[in-house]
This record gives sequence, C-alpha cells and structure tokens, in this order.
Amino acid sequence: MIDPWFKLTLLMVVAGMIGYLAQRSGLCMIRGVTELRAGRPTLLLAMLLCGICVWAFVPLASYWHITIPHVRYQWHVLFVLGGLIFGLGTSANGGCSVSTMSRLARGDFHMLATMIGWIIGWCLWLAWAPPREHLMRLGPTPTSYMIAEFLLLATASFWAIRHSAANRRLWLTIMGIGLMSGLLFLLQPQWSPSDMVQHLTTALLHGSSSAWPDSERYLLLLALLAGMLVAAWLGHSFVLMRFSLKRVALHLIAGTAMGVGAAMVMGGNDLQLLLTLPAASPAALVTVASMLVGIYIGVLLKRPLKRVGQLLGAD
Repeated sequence: MIDPWFKLTLLMVVAGMIGYLAQRSGLCMIRGVTELRAGRPTLLLAMLLCGICVWAFVPLASYWHITIPHVRYQWHVLFVLGGLIFGLGTSANGGCSVSTMSRLARGDFHMLATMIGWIIGWCLWLAWAPPREHLMRLGPTPTSYMIAEFLLLATASFWAIRHSAANRRLWLTIMGIGLMSGLLFLLQPQWSPSDMVQHLTTALLHGSSSAWPDSERYLLLLALLAGMLVAAWLGHSFVLMRFSLKRVALHLIAGTAMGVGAAMVMGGNDLQLLLTLPAASPAALVTVASMLVGIYIGVLLKRPLKRVGQLLGAD
C-alpha cells in the first residue's frame, strides 16, 4: 500500500514536470499538423506514440495490484463526427486541450473562455444526446499489442534520434511526458483535464455530490498549471494579452465546439493520445484521425478567414 501523503507529493511533482515540459516543448496538435505540412513530422509522430510509454508501468501495476485503465471500444460514426468537430474547434481556438492550458499559463486569459465553452459544450451534448451504448471491442491480449507497440516506438525512436540534436531533444521530451503521464494514470486514472471536465459536467447536470472531482485532482490540475507557468516565466514567454471581447466570443464558441466534440468521443485529445490510443481502441484510432483532419481543414481555412476578419475590422 502506498502512503497517501507520499502518493500526493509524487503526483503533484510529476504533474508539475509534465506541465513544465509541455510548455517548453510547445506541445500542441495544431503545431504538429503545421510542422507535418512543412515536412517535419517529428512532433506529431512523437505525440501519437508517446502514450505507448504507459506500458512500461505494467510490472509496477502488477506489484501494486493496480489495473491500468485501458478501455477498447468499437468505432461508431459519432466518434468520426466528434473528432472532426473537436479538431475544427481546436483550430479555431488556436490550441488543443493541453496547449489551451499552456497559453493560459503564458498570460492569455482568453483561454478561460475556451475552458468555460468546453464545459458548456459538454453539458449541451450530454443534455441533448440520446443515451447510447458503447460496444466493447475484444482483440489481442494486452501483452501482444504491447510488444507490437514497443517495436513501433523503438523503430520511430531510432529514426528520430538519428537526426539533429534539436530533433532528438524534442523526441525525448515528448517521450518523457508520455512516461510521466503513464505514472499519473497508474496512480490517479482520472487526473487528465478531459476527465475533470467530464465529472464537472456530470455534477452540474445531475446535481450529484459524488460526481464532483476530489481535492487531489484539483491539486494536480494546479500543479500542471504551475509547471507551465514556471516554464513560461523562465523562458521569458509570459506576456499578459490585451483583453478583447471579440476574442472572448471567439474562444467561447471554439471551446463549445471542442466540448461537444470531446463529449461525443468521451474525452479530448489528451485522453485519446495518452490512454485510449495505446490500447489500440478502434474508436480512438478513428477519433484521433478525425481530429487531425479537422485541425488540418482549420489550418487550411485560417488564412482566408483571417483576411475576411481583417476586412470586417476584427482583431
């Protein structure tokens, strides 16, 4: 049995380190897609594969008698639509789940509107959507696809590390984030921002006191933000953004779209990349692919939309 105070201290330190590394590395799916278009696939590839590192904790999970919370669902058209909506909202917002928090820690308080919109969007979907049953997908044993994924990760790592020192640092940093996230999922399966929003919306909609996140999860979220803030401050990237009502409206709408999409697929890109994708869930595969398509479409449309906004006198 793990001592509760030792566990909490460990979790907060790890969450702070994840926040620090996420800020320093510029972890963001939009940046990953943009760099891929420019012929630099390292960041996006690292993000897609870093969740595999959670399998490194299988022996520790067995020792502590803890089950790694991997779930595999059959794919459904709503996962495709939800991923697309989330991707388009992410592109309009200028940041995904984690990078929204990173921008907030850099002084862009418009991201608070994104977070509020995310909760609104999740509530709207849960309040409107008819109940549906998610079919569990049977497949290979965890050991078999764990080995296959480690071989894939080893091959990609060999390719990435052979390149420049900057490329190598980026790859190892993202892998470190994946490894530490695996430890957090092992000790606190509901630590992610997506899970926090899901439980907040459930509590708000149903008035269930048991649905409210416990204090440990709030502390982990604060530790994540603190790590991002320290990285922004040390990296001289903390700048208070000029407040704009137009930007508040934009990020509220974008966040609402992200919330609707995340609710449709049962979690934002943080949960998909770090937990469900490593489980080789068919639902996660189509969801992440749809998110990337949505982001790609948004990136393509960004310049013409920005021109239109300038013609209309927008910021």
